[in-house]
Amino acid sequence: MASDRNTDSNADARRARLTRLDPATATPAVELIDAALGFVGEDRTYGQLWLPWAHYAYRAARQLHHAGYDRVVAATRTYAETLRGEGHRQHAIGIWQELLGLRGQSADPADVEDRIALAADLHAVGRCGQATREMGDALAHAYNHHGQQLGLVVSCTVVYQAMLAACRRDGEAARVRAGLPDVYQPGRPRYRLLVTDYLPGLEEHRDVCAVRLDALIDHAPAASPGQRRAVLARLTANMNPDHCYGGLCEGEQS
Repeated sequence: MASDRNTDSNADARRARLTRLDPATATPAVELIDAALGFVGEDRTYGQLWLPWAHYAYRAARQLHHAGYDRVVAATRTYAETLRGEGHRQHAIGIWQELLGLRGQSADPADVEDRIALAADLHAVGRCGQATREMGDALAHAYNHHGQQLGLVVSCTVVYQAMLAACRRDGEAARVRAGLPDVYQPGRPRYRLLVTDYLPGLEEHRDVCAVRLDALIDHAPAASPGQRRAVLARLTANMNPDHCYGGLCEGEQS
């Protein structure tokens, strides 16, 4: 019980300190990074401060040469998770990619979880081909490095299958589904729980799915063959705001 009271006291002190500071102007400091990482996600009463302090930790950890690798990784992951939770999934994609780049080809199970998160955000903004390739890599990584961790392999398989099914890639989805235990088959409670955790809002994917581009073009104003690519690029840009399009970006097609 004494340990719990001490934890609560530390949390109260951390909240009091951080709510008095401006994360946009706070000086980079290791102890403040650690306080910010403990604060983010801690108490929804202060939820409006989570993203600013997550960004502070991410920025400050990179500015301090002595911050340490583990702290930089933790700050990067916290920032990506917070962006994702706040709905800034396009921005989160770049941070997940930075995180994976920091570790290289890590054998840490967290690497697989981060790959799933990256793929989920790619899928959510309509970058379906890239998302499913990332999930294929995540599943291979899970099998190769963590084959004994059934939960991790199942999570990858469920998310991969759900993505393929949402994009109507039915043949591939069926092949992936064949590797799932009965209790994780589509429609089962455990399947739905995993899909909800990793792919919230999947039922809305039809609004951004790259597979829909051809159908959208069919309903667009008549365009000559020479204009078709420009129309396709414009529709893609509308479906994926704030991304680079002078035409279709490489790797974005399903």
